[in-house]
Amino acid sequence: MIVGALEIMRGVRGTLVHPLLLPGAQGPDLLGYIVIAYEDRCGLFDILFVRGSRIEECACLHRELRGVLSEGAVRAALASSRLKCRVYLYALTRQVYNSFLSTFRCAPSLNVEVDGLSRKQVAALASGIQCANGILEVVRPAFPFPSITLFRFHSREELLDQAERIRGGRMLAYDVELNAVMGDRSRADTGDVPGGGSGSRAPDGGITPAGEEHNPDDHAPSPAPAAEAAEPAAAPPPPPVTAAPRPEGRREERVPLTPDGRLLIAAFGRALEEFERAGREICGSRIERNLPHILAAVFPGAGAFEERAASVAEALKVLGVFTHCVAQAAPIGRRSLRRAARDIVKDMHQNHQKLLYRCGVESQVRECYRVLAGLRPGTVAAA
Repeated sequence: MIVGALEIMRGVRGTLVHPLLLPGAQGPDLLGYIVIAYEDRCGLFDILFVRGSRIEECACLHRELRGVLSEGAVRAALASSRLKCRVYLYALTRQVYNSFLSTFRCAPSLNVEVDGLSRKQVAALASGIQCANGILEVVRPAFPFPSITLFRFHSREELLDQAERIRGGRMLAYDVELNAVMGDRSRADTGDVPGGGSGSRAPDGGITPAGEEHNPDDHAPSPAPAAEAAEPAAAPPPPPVTAAPRPEGRREERVPLTPDGRLLIAAFGRALEEFERAGREICGSRIERNLPHILAAVFPGAGAFEERAASVAEALKVLGVFTHCVAQAAPIGRRSLRRAARDIVKDMHQNHQKLLYRCGVESQVRECYRVLAGLRPGTVAAA
């Protein structure tokens, strides 16, 4: 996505790591963004701007257009897609983070394809916008999402110098000062106090024009008549579980506990105990603090694992616990924890392969192993 960004997580399935839960597991110093690539929305991506452990802004990105979203709109999209998506996490420097976020809050003064144009033609396009303080962006096709390069310029000479170096792609230029003036005028027209939030999010949680600035920290809704009731409060954030919530119609669906099912649940319980031991040796107190809360959310109730996992489908959530803990581990121990989880899943697949086939979950265990082993795109990023 952003050239120069530090990749922390690449292409993990949304069913293994919930995108809206991911920021809560990050450290207070993280400054970056999450990309949600839906399987059924080619070329359209949701972006979550993350500051520390909270989501600062949600947005939608296409190669040609972009706009601000509400968190409720992202939650609805994830639910409708049943978490059939890939999740990416990147860290940015403060300057690049602010510049990238500004491109969603500002309207571009220039937005044009420059493929096949000469240097002079590109420079002529850039010189026509009369901008001396802004952001120049170059978007080029790439997989799985567009490659974006950002340049911050403070004079027309810097703008023209950078524009002449562009070789293909889509060029966008944002006039920071002009957008600030337009934002102030827009707030004055609607009676909002400058700095008190622009209210750029639509009542239905949809995309708003990118030129309207939005500050979630300062948003203060203005009084409205009773006929124009405020937007209902968004649903509370999902609980900190690692596995994706099931659709409402299937919440009570249970796999009957056959003798094979009991044996397999016990095997998952032993695998979880091995992972806990490995986690304590590798990550120390960090995993001792976090893992009990994760397990309490995924496997509610008291007693042994076999009592809390009432079916094979419930016990299968152990795999989600593995991948989530690996993804959220500190960089210094992530590689070792991933190897430990990979070996545990590999041993389970080899030792209980026939049992897994009979219970119909062999493919899920094999898929988890491939993710942890990095044998396909959708891997947990190594340290």
